[in-house]
Amino acid sequence: MDLLLLITLALLCSCGPINTDPVFQIASVTLSIEPRAAVRRNTNVTLRCQANVISLAQLNREYTLYKDNSIIYNKSTSSKEDLLYHLPEARVSNNGRYKCMVRIMGQEMTSKSEKLTVTGMSQPILRVDKSRTTEGEDLTVRCMAPGETGSFFFYLYDNSSEIYDEHRNTNQAEIKLHLSDVGAHVIHCIYKVFILSESVTSDESNTVIVTVEELSIKPVLEISPVDNIYEGDNLTIKCSFRGFNQSHKEINLLLNQGTSLLSVGNATAAIEYNMMAEATASMLSFDCRLTVKNLIKVITKTIRVTELFSVPQLIMSPPQVFQMKPMTLICKSQHVATERINKEDLTYSLDPAEHFLTPNGAGIFSGKALKNEFNYTCIAEAKGIRKRSRTLTISPKVPVSVPSIWVADWPILGESFRIFCQSSKGSGPIDYTFWEGTKQIGAPIIKSFGQAAYLSVVINDVKEINLFTCKANNGGEEDQQSAALDTAVIEPVTDPILTVVPDPV
Repeated sequence: MDLLLLITLALLCSCGPINTDPVFQIASVTLSIEPRAAVRRNTNVTLRCQANVISLAQLNREYTLYKDNSIIYNKSTSSKEDLLYHLPEARVSNNGRYKCMVRIMGQEMTSKSEKLTVTGMSQPILRVDKSRTTEGEDLTVRCMAPGETGSFFFYLYDNSSEIYDEHRNTNQAEIKLHLSDVGAHVIHCIYKVFILSESVTSDESNTVIVTVEELSIKPVLEISPVDNIYEGDNLTIKCSFRGFNQSHKEINLLLNQGTSLLSVGNATAAIEYNMMAEATASMLSFDCRLTVKNLIKVITKTIRVTELFSVPQLIMSPPQVFQMKPMTLICKSQHVATERINKEDLTYSLDPAEHFLTPNGAGIFSGKALKNEFNYTCIAEAKGIRKRSRTLTISPKVPVSVPSIWVADWPILGESFRIFCQSSKGSGPIDYTFWEGTKQIGAPIIKSFGQAAYLSVVINDVKEINLFTCKANNGGEEDQQSAALDTAVIEPVTDPILTVVPDPV
């Protein structure tokens, strides 16, 4: 017996340290939706997470439940029972893809995702604080989604047109509404529940009819004179109101012309504004704006203003001019209201006036063009009204210089070669022509400044080379002619002749 005990102890000592970690494996994890994956609103839904674990011992399990990849629930338990997650009275906000993950001692497994679809939404309810109101008064509107949960967008409609939207994380929205149009307004609302990038839309709410009554107060706009108005005439514009009563507080008046504010007034001070009529457009429009609380009433009047004279035009004669050559600038208004002013009352001047041009009649200025580019503007003036023309930029042309004529390679009798012609100065475009004596050869060649013109020719006699010349012109009065072409000419060697000296007998 003692020998058996000794042998057993020896065997135990030779085995080394013993591994006490339990052996296990997560075989499967499944998620199911009960009673089914597609249900109607108010159904009690249960998500069941079932984990099959192969082990000898009872191990601690960590359950994690996801909705659309976001964690919604965690639980740690040593029970082998399925994890149950309840969605009582399910709503569309519960729609989504669910999955379950189980983790045991560093080992984990995730189920396939299952989609839950809940259909049916409660009908929205619309409430208003009053069914009759007046212009400018606020109306409190409340749109409710009873029993719903989630992220909402509420939409408000007036006579089937959407007039307001608002995002809320609660199932109701209270809105301050301003109805400016007089008459009956049929109001209703809807809501949407947002689930990630999708949304579910409710039915329409009940409708509520709100009647807006017109305030008796109105703006009044008077303009004097009302017709036969010319620029420079004095205008008197009055902006006031009528229908005032003591309940109309915080009254403001604004007089504007387009986006330009001309004057302001209030309940005790109407607007009377004086101005000089300007013919910036054929028709001038003025607004008288009345503001009472949130109500804005506008009356608009338009008057026609006839211009005394049109904006002048500035032209140059001739249309193109060379440096230091005579030129004339003509400034003229095409239309003049002779029933109001005489043509002699209309004066013209140049800006700047010191560019060496002198007046030579009404709106006519003569002189010589400068060597550099310069700008002119002309001004027409009568009865204190000044009008300026568009700027005229004058770029005097540089006269073309006497061109040079040359060849690139020595010409050979009987073979084609090219003659080149180019002026070292002159504004483009430049017309080049080639001549052989008094006869023009080829068509004119047009080149920009800095580009050479060329022509291919053939000569059969050395003397012909000196007959070639070229001419250049860029719009001036006379052509500029080159010197005659002067270059050596290669004569090909002729066939040899054999001669015997002395003559054979």
